[in-house]
Formats: sequence, structure tokens, C-alpha cells
Amino acid sequence: MAPFTDAEIAQLRMKFESCDLNGDGFIDLEEFHALLKTLDGDVSREECLLDFEVADTEGDGYIGFKEFVAWWTG
Repeated sequence: MAPFTDAEIAQLRMKFESCDLNGDGFIDLEEFHALLKTLDGDVSREECLLDFEVADTEGDGYIGFKEFVAWWTG
């Protein structure tokens, strides 16, 4: 993770937590699709899956906070 200020990390954490709808500490595919829809309106399931695979660098089917930061700021 790139060096961020405490304020930037707090903002990123708030955004991450707002996307983590079930509060489990990860963003799953459904939550990610909801995020993309708010950002871009009409996002197909296929487009979502492609973006999710890019963001899920660990390949575990979930996006953790570090993965989210890399994707969001990348």
C-alpha cells in the first residue's frame, strides 16, 4: 500500500466499510457489483466480474481492505 496520511486512510476505510454491506470485513462480488453500479450506473455482471478479478489480487473471491485501496487508488 502506498504511503497515505492518516486522514486519507480514514477516508478509504470509510468508503470500504460503506461497500462492505454485511460487515464481514471483505467486499464480495455482490457488494462490488453494487459499488460499480453507484459509480457507473449500468454495469453488466460480466463487466463486474472482470473488474472484480482485477481487484481481487489474492484470488480468494473477496476484496480485502488492502486490495480495495490498491484498486480504488490505482
